[in-house]
Amino acid sequence: MIGAMYTAHLALFYLPRNPNSEAANSSRAPKANIPDRHLLLLGSVASLAPIPSQVQYAISKHGVLGMFRALRATSFTNGVRVNMLCPYFIDTPLIPISGRLILAGGATGKPEDVVDAGTRFMADSRIIGRALAIGPKIKVDDDWQLVPKNSNEGKEIAAWEVNAHDFDEVDIFTARFVRLINQVEIARGWVGFVFDTAKAFTYPLRRWWRG
Repeated sequence: MIGAMYTAHLALFYLPRNPNSEAANSSRAPKANIPDRHLLLLGSVASLAPIPSQVQYAISKHGVLGMFRALRATSFTNGVRVNMLCPYFIDTPLIPISGRLILAGGATGKPEDVVDAGTRFMADSRIIGRALAIGPKIKVDDDWQLVPKNSNEGKEIAAWEVNAHDFDEVDIFTARFVRLINQVEIARGWVGFVFDTAKAFTYPLRRWWRG
């Protein structure tokens, strides 16, 4: 997590200073040989759900998710777009024999699907603030019900979009809370702004007066 934070910090500093890059713009089609400013974070399925007995790993990956959600709301000021990959268990040498025994009978994702998702994020400069969970390739219908692989219905998919509409579908409390705060700010208007500004400048004096 610390390494990811340092990397993000350096990216937000250096990417806007690249004279050969263009600021991120979701309405502009990608151009050949013209890089944009993109930070791709690597999380995990552990960013989205806890894994029993893997407390430190889950904390670290939840931290990456928190950083992603914070950066996608602020990095636009530097013209940097931020996206995130959240792979499930991927069939690589990183999974030890013990892990393969635990996963026996289940399914794992394929490295090429992770590469495809990352390449899409990197290549399409219109994709901003999106996260993809990559798992085993399965065939589902429109209601997310599993259908047989040989069926003519449904579509085969390995990448699933997550955190695209947090305020609408997940963080109901957060959405309501932010909406209320915004309404209070609108109600107070410029009078409230001027009053709070005056209070901010006189705060040290008031503290001194109170002893």
